[in-house]
Amino acid sequence: MNKKMKFLASVSALVSASAVSQAAIVDYASLQDLFQEPVTLSATGKPQRASEAPVSMDIIDEETIRRADAQDIPELLRRYAGVDVRRNYKGSVDVGIRGTNQNYSNRLLVLVNGRQVYQDHYGVTYWAGLPVTMPEIRQIEIVRGANTSLFGFNAAAGVVNIITKSPILDDVDVVQVRVGTQNHREVTAVMTENLTENTAARLSVNMTDTEGYSREYLATPTEKDLDGFGRRTVNLNVEHQTKNGGTLRFEANQSRLAADMLLPFNTYSDAQRRTRGVKLEYSKDTDYGLMTVSGYYNAYKAATGRNDLYVAKAENLSKLSENQTLRVAAEFRNNQVKGVLLDDDSTDALKYNVASVSAMHDWALTDKLNWTNSARFDHLKMWRNENPDNVPVVNIDYDKDDYTRSIDGYSFNTGLMYKADDVNSYRLSVARGLRIPALLQFGITDLFVGALPFTGNPNLEPEVFMNYEAAYTRQLPSINGSFTATVFHQTIEDVVTDASNVVAGPTFHVYWENAGNTSSTGLELDLKAKPTENFEMGANYSLIRFDDETASTANGSSVAFEPNSARHHANLWGRYTMDQWEFDGALHYVASRDYTASVVNATPLHQEVDDYFMLNT
Repeated sequence: MNKKMKFLASVSALVSASAVSQAAIVDYASLQDLFQEPVTLSATGKPQRASEAPVSMDIIDEETIRRADAQDIPELLRRYAGVDVRRNYKGSVDVGIRGTNQNYSNRLLVLVNGRQVYQDHYGVTYWAGLPVTMPEIRQIEIVRGANTSLFGFNAAAGVVNIITKSPILDDVDVVQVRVGTQNHREVTAVMTENLTENTAARLSVNMTDTEGYSREYLATPTEKDLDGFGRRTVNLNVEHQTKNGGTLRFEANQSRLAADMLLPFNTYSDAQRRTRGVKLEYSKDTDYGLMTVSGYYNAYKAATGRNDLYVAKAENLSKLSENQTLRVAAEFRNNQVKGVLLDDDSTDALKYNVASVSAMHDWALTDKLNWTNSARFDHLKMWRNENPDNVPVVNIDYDKDDYTRSIDGYSFNTGLMYKADDVNSYRLSVARGLRIPALLQFGITDLFVGALPFTGNPNLEPEVFMNYEAAYTRQLPSINGSFTATVFHQTIEDVVTDASNVVAGPTFHVYWENAGNTSSTGLELDLKAKPTENFEMGANYSLIRFDDETASTANGSSVAFEPNSARHHANLWGRYTMDQWEFDGALHYVASRDYTASVVNATPLHQEVDDYFMLNT
């Protein structure tokens, strides 16, 4: 009996869209075959087509990942409506949802199997350093809009949830070698092994080196003035099915990245960054529901310091009745950044603890109408170890007590899904999300080369997102496809803005403020079709318009989403199969916008980028 057949019975409870998962190991491939499209369990815990989830979602399935042959995850993401991808240079990329893309992608929560890979020190996702290889990814879920209550801490503008394959269900053994221009050399290897009848492990490694392109204008160029790039990643996944019917999962990974690094004050070449992560999770179906307890540790280390994150979580998913599902959860996290945070070169630490409780209720009111509600409450307590000295030339003097504070925040999602018939469906939703400022935005106090002062602002408030959305989906049987139109309105209060460029003084000063509010209104159109067995295509278009409202701040900082966001995005992709040949291509269009990269050589960098097309084949 093969591994998929072995677990088919345990997954059979998932075949109904109103059933609660009775299996700790989910066979996504069988569910996709059953529903005839990719399936998610992330939002409510029950299997749902992306088109029927209570949130705006796209799912990139295994076949799309394989055929696209993308060099990294952001290259895949740019195909989808509402996703904005900016490549600063090799190894540095920012991904945003619905126009909130600014340096560091700090409004997008990125998860790998539920473990946060978003780094809290700068509020950044190092996409090039993610310790996951493309062949081991089962699917990637793109969730638009505020989803803090459903997906967790800091899911403000959107979520990218990366789900890897199960070592028990999926036997993945791959070796890939790539070479290319700029002396590109890359090796990827994935190996899966059955250790016992009920235990399997998967090991993946990636080694990449490339020379890149000219970077002569950098303050600290490399010897060859190139944006050299090097990556080393190792990822271990182990699953064990216990005798009492539970499932134990263990993940351990490490990455080392040597690449140019975009900082608030400059761009440094060949910056060395290391990340490590360990996660342990246990799930078991009980008389009270599917109970899951998990804990993980993330570590980030660079020349200027390190960030350590500890998270513990417990949740229970239960079936209240034939039509109602309830998920309750509690979470605790300890987050701290250590390093040279004082101007006298002494080591300091800024820390916070967060305690959270959340609940999600999914209710099928009728055969056609489904109502999903979720809510979450977070209590944050922050402090620092040492009393910071005042930074010269900056008229700001914070003491230790200023960093001792608490922040309470709540978030919610509510959505109605109405399936009028087999062809037409409608969705209405309202959501409130939170984005906590990065640790260094709260508390860095430092001087760098040339007396460049950094000053964190312990009085920063969280950004508050409100999202209002309406969507219509129509199935198109004649072309075996579907069409979806989505309109949304989003507001962000207390936008945290880099005020560095407007602070006067004899030296350049890096500082952050709550600079005001912004609102945006947008439209997303998406068409998918598979008219023949050998041909599949899709097209989407996104329109967004911002209305920035700048508050009166001490340093005159401003909100600048409108000039920095492209108003129009469009994508056209297709795939064709002919015998053993496969042809895939994607054409992308992005309208003009300004590009702001903080400063280069202590000079603010603002560059207008014209409309452009990009073709991937």
